[in-house]
Amino acid sequence: MATAACKISFKIKYTSSEPVTKATAFYRLKDASVFTEYPIPSPIPVSEVTLVQLPEILTPGEYDLMVELAINEVTDRQASSFQIGKCNPISCKAPSIEDVYLEENDRIVMNYSVDTENLYAIQYQIATDSSFKNIVQLRVIMGSDYSPTVYVEMNDGTIPNNTRLYFRARKHCSLSELSEWSNVLDFVYQKVLYPFDAYCVSDAFKDVGPTDIAQYKASICISGSNPLMKKVNLTTSVPQKGSFIYTNGLTPEKPAKPGNLASFDASEGVSTGFNDYGIRWIRFQRDTSIIYDVNPQTGQILDVSRYSCNT
Repeated sequence: MATAACKISFKIKYTSSEPVTKATAFYRLKDASVFTEYPIPSPIPVSEVTLVQLPEILTPGEYDLMVELAINEVTDRQASSFQIGKCNPISCKAPSIEDVYLEENDRIVMNYSVDTENLYAIQYQIATDSSFKNIVQLRVIMGSDYSPTVYVEMNDGTIPNNTRLYFRARKHCSLSELSEWSNVLDFVYQKVLYPFDAYCVSDAFKDVGPTDIAQYKASICISGSNPLMKKVNLTTSVPQKGSFIYTNGLTPEKPAKPGNLASFDASEGVSTGFNDYGIRWIRFQRDTSIIYDVNPQTGQILDVSRYSCNT
């Protein structure tokens, strides 16, 4: 069983017209006969500002605390107390994150190391700020599933391109014993996008279908001069189920969903409704007959459509 070690810290409140020259803390288990003396290192703590941390304490229980301040030969003491309970085991060492990078299809790779002694589980967090107030992903990996490489799937279009992400991890030595957080590593999420020429129909025509929009004598199947021709980006090198469609021509590029598609809209006619309703169908110029269904709210390709340009 790991030995428990607790860290006790406190601030000192005092008023002095002259600089304090020495500060000392004394602590002991209640009813013990001898205090442990701890000279507080320089610089002298600033009143109500500096956090003083005692050496690690191994024995649980209730402790007496006494703090002595000195100005040359004049001293003053103040008594207090603290309680030691169950603390982090010494052997519950924090993980170390080695590196983070982005591979094909927007899969983030995180390499990290963990001391496997007393390894119950590992938790990692990803946030868009260094204080980890805006956490975008949290995952717990059981110790039996530990691997020094973690693959993080974040290609759902919810993270804007060029977003700086922050990573940290900690070790669970048991259900109740946790290590400190690891070092924080950050990197800029720069999505790899692949350009395509494609024909798109907005969700405004969901009740009509993409192949015969009779009102405008238009069709997604017409190649060449077609108002439905758009330049897009994909998150995959080939069109496929699960790919996300992005704009092509914005800085930065944005997911092809309502609110981001003003450049797709004409003032009237068949090439309308994109910015309000999103893309419903898409056909890529390289594929003469295949039409894909698209989730208009996210810009994700759902599957090959029942509609086709085969004649």
